[in-house]
Amino acid sequence: MVLSKNVRKLLRDETRFVVNKMKGATAPQVKLFYLAALRRTASRLIGIEFDPELVFVDYVLFGVNDTIQKRLNTLSQEQEPVIGLPERFFEKIEDALEDMASRMEQDEPTYPSLQTLVNLMFSVTPEGRYLRLKGIVVA
Repeated sequence: MVLSKNVRKLLRDETRFVVNKMKGATAPQVKLFYLAALRRTASRLIGIEFDPELVFVDYVLFGVNDTIQKRLNTLSQEQEPVIGLPERFFEKIEDALEDMASRMEQDEPTYPSLQTLVNLMFSVTPEGRYLRLKGIVVA
């Protein structure tokens, strides 16, 4: 990311704060609340300091949050119970976010972390569940 040191530090620190809060929460909706807060932080930072990679971070976090929220809603309404959340799902999200924070600290591209997040998002879709049932590790 070509962000100033201060903005990059702000996003990195916010990411680590969110990861710690997610790890401390047990309810999926609470974990999702913190993930959504991180997305809003990224979105606000775009207006302060534009960076194409930051826009990508924002859109990935938006997509992940939205897809998980829809899956949780579907599960709570017992509409597609066969498509649950994979084992260690939120733990893997937390790991990917921590990796993203570390990459920002080292001034490395965040794309590998974002790819992991997108694959985790895909894993809770019907197509992702189908691949998991076939034994294919999606994320």
